[in-house]
Amino acid sequence: MQRPGLNFKNADGDSTTGYHPEVHEEVLKEVKAMSGKYKDIVDKMNQEMCELRKVVDQSSEKMDGLVESKVTKMQEAVVTRQEFVEKLDTEMKGRIDALDLALQRVSISGSGTSEAEKQLFDDAKEFKQMIMNRKGEKGVAQDGDVDVKSYKQYCAAFDRMLRYSINQNGLKPDDEKFLSVVSEVDGGILVPPTMGNRITKRVWELDPIRQLADTVQIGTDAYEELVDVDEPQDGWEGELKANPETPTPEWKKVYIPTHIQSAMPKASTKILEDGSINVENWLSDKIARRMARTEGSAFVNGDGMGKPRGFLAYSVYANSATLNYYSFGAIEYVPALDSVLSGSAIITCFFHLLEEYQQRATWIMNRFTVMKTMLLVDGDQRPLWTPGQTALSVAGAPSTLLGAPVRMSSTMPVVAEGAYPMALADWKEAYVIVDRKGISILRDPYTAKPFVLFYTRRRVGGGMRNFQSIVLMKTSAT
Repeated sequence: MQRPGLNFKNADGDSTTGYHPEVHEEVLKEVKAMSGKYKDIVDKMNQEMCELRKVVDQSSEKMDGLVESKVTKMQEAVVTRQEFVEKLDTEMKGRIDALDLALQRVSISGSGTSEAEKQLFDDAKEFKQMIMNRKGEKGVAQDGDVDVKSYKQYCAAFDRMLRYSINQNGLKPDDEKFLSVVSEVDGGILVPPTMGNRITKRVWELDPIRQLADTVQIGTDAYEELVDVDEPQDGWEGELKANPETPTPEWKKVYIPTHIQSAMPKASTKILEDGSINVENWLSDKIARRMARTEGSAFVNGDGMGKPRGFLAYSVYANSATLNYYSFGAIEYVPALDSVLSGSAIITCFFHLLEEYQQRATWIMNRFTVMKTMLLVDGDQRPLWTPGQTALSVAGAPSTLLGAPVRMSSTMPVVAEGAYPMALADWKEAYVIVDRKGISILRDPYTAKPFVLFYTRRRVGGGMRNFQSIVLMKTSAT
């Protein structure tokens, strides 16, 4: 639903509607001023009646009883109206506060509002949700909960915090108050969504596993999902023969906890004091690069103890038969047929993946495995695979092997005794990456003087979901 904006005449006399902060601010000032004037008038009337009452009391012996009765009724009427005005004033203040909040959000989706204003509102709403998650509050942040003004003040305080410590000049008196709203016990400050999303995007660009796998965001400590690991059985019925009762499909629960991932880039005091340097962008890039390398390794080899569980950390089983057998909790592997990497082993690995997943599958391997694959030749010494030839006309398109794209990961093992150098999977189905909303930063100007350390934390998890949608290749020797 589109929220209405203010309608007024511009300098040319034309009517215009939209979100205009300066106009809304003036309207609020006028409304508040009217409320104040109304109350001042009633207060003055009450003061004059009190003075009149005092005169009447002092002259009660000389004053006619009828006149005194009328004065008393007038005073009672003024007191009654004053109580009504005070009640009305309280209601008015509440409505003004609500109007002030509404005008911050007005016409966010309507005409006359820039994309920047829409994005600001969305960021403020996301920030509110992050605060709710951090405090353990359930539910989803609503538009009425959003305070764009406070969010802007927080972002300004956060930027100054990156450059200055709490006890240095440069921070305004209210900065510590704004930052303390979502600070943790250890002093960590919640990163605004603008910076947090920049870090996440940069991590995504650097990490092939994150690009390929399914990613979910949660506000709790773990992600849970029920997975159908079986299919209902059926049969044929005859005219006089009923189909017997069939077993119910089996369900398994996938439980993926989040773990704390941290980075600690440092900057010299001189860089932070240089106003021409965008500290937020610089810090975002440093954090993203470090976290991308750390989480990429965990998604492949992580043991699940204090870190995500990588797909190579699960149990494996060999399935050389032509059956569609699979074991929940374990990953199928294909042994290299010639005890080394070979074209026949690659083909066997590809066709051990179900057709449903082949069309969305991607190979992941180390760059040295790519090199060895390129060196494979047939009996006439012709290369079995020349990467990139099918993608020369498409800028940035990945090479394909048996029709499936190939992505390189430095954390995948190389071809060696007992290694699993190749993985083929429909990664959206196979692996889940879990992000808990919110990244926090702790500024440390003391430990490594003259450098300032930025201890940055976030929570991330990862684990397998569908064990049918992935196949590994195992080699025996180089």
